[in-house]
Amino acid sequence: MSPDGKRLALTVGGGNGGSIWTYDLTGAAQPLNLTSGPGRSGELPVWRPDGSQIALMWRGPEWSMASVPTDGSTLNPTLTVENTNESFPQAWSTDGKVLLYQVMNITGGTDLMAFDPTSKKSEPWLQTNFTTAVRSSTRRDRR
Repeated sequence: MSPDGKRLALTVGGGNGGSIWTYDLTGAAQPLNLTSGPGRSGELPVWRPDGSQIALMWRGPEWSMASVPTDGSTLNPTLTVENTNESFPQAWSTDGKVLLYQVMNITGGTDLMAFDPTSKKSEPWLQTNFTTAVRSSTRRDRR
């Protein structure tokens, strides 16, 4: 749900082929596909607090994390975190300055990382050898 409560973002399709669509709940605009294109897919949309962008898990050659403007001005998401491990966006800080995301670590557990879009750097927020409960909402668990 968008921060103003007027739009909904969701993944339509699945099995490594989903697209992020936004729907205007007021009926003032048509649904908008934000991630169309051959061989591309997006999942797990997370709205930025100002409603201008959505962070998402993005599949290009590899799974990574990206963001896309919600106005549809471009269908090419900007990569935010390139990672050999899957990265799952979780939540933005209320001021939009930090994006919290989950990443699988080398021991098989999951860590929470804080990404600063200004510096383009991530720092550990919570590191653990355990798999977090958040993992249950990922595409692997929806088979």
